[in-house]
Amino acid sequence: MNRLEMKIIIAFFLFGLFFVSCNNQNDKQINEIKEPPPSIKQAEQAKHNQIITIDEAKSKVLNIEHHQIKSEIVEFNLTAPGSVEPAPENIGYVASPISGRIVAIYAHEGENVRKGQLLLEIESLEYGSLLADLLQAKSELDYQVSQLDRISKLTEKKISSASELEKSKSEYTKAEANYKAAKSRLLAIGVNQKQIDNIINGNDTDPHLKIYAPISGAIDKHLVDLGKAVNSLENLMTIIDLSRVMVRGYLAPEEADLVSVGNKVCILHRLSDNKICEVPITSINPALDEGNKSVVLNILTKTQNNFPKPGLNVRLEILVRTPRPMIKIPVSAISYEGNEPTVFVRLDNNKYEKRFIEIYKTLEKYAIVNSGLKDGEQIAISQVFSLKALGRFEQFAE
Repeated sequence: MNRLEMKIIIAFFLFGLFFVSCNNQNDKQINEIKEPPPSIKQAEQAKHNQIITIDEAKSKVLNIEHHQIKSEIVEFNLTAPGSVEPAPENIGYVASPISGRIVAIYAHEGENVRKGQLLLEIESLEYGSLLADLLQAKSELDYQVSQLDRISKLTEKKISSASELEKSKSEYTKAEANYKAAKSRLLAIGVNQKQIDNIINGNDTDPHLKIYAPISGAIDKHLVDLGKAVNSLENLMTIIDLSRVMVRGYLAPEEADLVSVGNKVCILHRLSDNKICEVPITSINPALDEGNKSVVLNILTKTQNNFPKPGLNVRLEILVRTPRPMIKIPVSAISYEGNEPTVFVRLDNNKYEKRFIEIYKTLEKYAIVNSGLKDGEQIAISQVFSLKALGRFEQFAE
């Protein structure tokens, strides 16, 4: 064997050793990947359900109470914040239809008024011009009526021509249109037909525009003073009818699927015992509230003993049902392993199984369980922490 052949053999030998070494290293890395770290293994093992055995003596001492599980449709209350506003048709805004000056005020903040009651008077050149236009248009119309009647009779007697009759009819139509327009302008600023008739007949010569209450209720905001100049469409006062209000509730989007129009609601005062119950949800807004990204519920309700009042913050309790049969258990039965809820399921008189569950909704005294329990099983509802301590002791003993 020459030197070249010897070098080739040595090279192949070294390559083989390197290949085997690499394979061993890769196998080791694969095994390390497949084999989870001890901390993860321990966490997974800790989540496994555990059997706890109690001897007769301990069982008598503990005297554990039990609850038998039943799957059913569960009714419960969702809680949501709410605010109170006047009902849309129970609030009236009194605005000035024209520019002018306040010359008389007949009702003030907090006073109850009835629909059609006189609230204030406005002195206005614009209103005076409208009155003059009405009287002038009525006078012209009356003249054209008499002219048309006269020309019609003369035409019948062949004294006037047909063209004169047509001209008279045209003048009458024009005068009638001007009168209707003048009357419409007064109606548009709140003058009613009875007032217009009194003005035409000379029974109402007051040049002041009178403003009347649009609804019955209490005056909430009074924004005018005697002698103050006001502009057209300026808000003068607000009237609220407190017999009905609109309550708006704000619900988290993940809970909104449980709620529908017609669900019963209790409206509660946050600081007193005042409440109204059995009120149905009137409507639900299709989009989320821009401010708090909540689903907005609208509840139109009658008030009782002046509750609730507009501007009040309230608490809502909405009666809903689970979407399918579920299990309800007392919160006293639940303990936690870290963030994971567990219960102790009774296997026989001396054995319990620590079982991890998934909670759908936690209420004040009960929790609704999504998974982990079955119909007919019994769970411990007392001495839960003693059972948990015994389970820990058995783990340490092992």
